[in-house]
Amino acid sequence: MIFNNEKHIKKTKFISFVLRSVTYFSAFAVFFVLLSVVVYILVKSAMYVNLDFLNKNILNGKNMLATIINTLYIIILALFFVLPIGIGTAIWLSKYSKKGIFSRVLHFTIEIFSGLPSLVLGLFGYDFFCIKLGMGTSIIAGCLTMVLCTLPTIIKASEEAINSVPLTYEEASFSLGAGRAKTLRSATIPCAVPGIFTGIMLCIGKIAGESAALIYTSGMMCKMPKNFFSHMFSSGRTLTLHLYQTVKQANTDDSVAIAFLYALILLIFVFAINFFTNITLNSIKNK
Repeated sequence: MIFNNEKHIKKTKFISFVLRSVTYFSAFAVFFVLLSVVVYILVKSAMYVNLDFLNKNILNGKNMLATIINTLYIIILALFFVLPIGIGTAIWLSKYSKKGIFSRVLHFTIEIFSGLPSLVLGLFGYDFFCIKLGMGTSIIAGCLTMVLCTLPTIIKASEEAINSVPLTYEEASFSLGAGRAKTLRSATIPCAVPGIFTGIMLCIGKIAGESAALIYTSGMMCKMPKNFFSHMFSSGRTLTLHLYQTVKQANTDDSVAIAFLYALILLIFVFAINFFTNITLNSIKNK
């Protein structure tokens, strides 16, 4: 009996060692791949670049600033539409739905939507928003298309975050006489904020890095906005589309270096957004 127990302990330790090794290796592999991509972009963009080159091709050009503004336009407008719809749907699925056939169909539809290629949604956005609704290739059409692309992400992330809140928190709130709406507002949602913010960050990254859906809907014009509201209905090229267009037209070493510079700027842009989002999340958690 003692022999079998020792054998079982050794087997358990071996399995634990293997699983821990696989976990460490996976984490290291992901970090190595990410670091390799960043270093490669840094090296390729720095090969032909000096301060004069940077000032001539990047800093003095209005194209870069216009594409950054267009990207911010689409991110902010898409989040303005997708957050209330996505979080509201997640709350309904988590706390109000009766787990019947309708909720199962809705879950299945969300899973299907999350697996659709963005190019398909881009074609739909072009036909529906640009042509049927008469928006043309515009920032608002690209924004509404990105709402379709990111809606499954925010719904799934918010639903998982809400479901991960311990039921004891809600039971304590109910025992103090609070209703369901008050409990959601004061207990459930505040505890689910970190998970919801994770979904928001994923949406921001998807919007900032999207090109297939936007090339048909937002257009390729590159101009500075003159009016905040009127610019939404004009064609606007994002950073990713600008990078795509630069790579497409690259035929010299200098143009390749410029393309990698745009890639580096896009990485810095996404990192900065995630960094400030994390700061906001930490400030909310510390309140």
